[in-house]
Amino acid sequence: MNKEKIYKQDQILWVSKKGYQKLLERRDELVELVRKKKLELGKVAKEDPDLPENIAFKQLRVELMFVMPKQLADFNDQISRVQIIEESKEWQKADFKTVCLGSRVKVKFGENNTEDFTILGSIEADIDKKIISYESPLGTSLLGNGINDKVLVKSPARSFQVTILSIEKGVED
Repeated sequence: MNKEKIYKQDQILWVSKKGYQKLLERRDELVELVRKKKLELGKVAKEDPDLPENIAFKQLRVELMFVMPKQLADFNDQISRVQIIEESKEWQKADFKTVCLGSRVKVKFGENNTEDFTILGSIEADIDKKIISYESPLGTSLLGNGINDKVLVKSPARSFQVTILSIEKGVED
């Protein structure tokens, strides 16, 4: 498996089904917020005879004309480039003998320190939840390796070695 070829395809955003649903929900929330702000803008316009001098009106107008459309365009761009991990050929063929996108991996750092990580795309990465991006130094180093493999991780700050203790499915089909 050539991990560079599979996961580094230009412009693809790898997400889990759950992550895709959250992305859609966030976009829908923004669409609803835009609708509410437009109503608010109309209300302010009706109530204020001195609109050219109203700072709140100007700020709201700028937000509706420039900021929110950019945010919405960014969401739509991300959504258009999504590849759902669980629907990929690699995921469907995965035997979890080697680390792939969507795996939960237990690794050993040093002598006694072990950590479990789920490897997903960058927009779902959350170190507090032990979710790392496949593009991170650790995620990239783990991909394609198997149980008991010793893996050298090269990060900008330092290089270190980890041992893969177990691999399992990290997201649900």
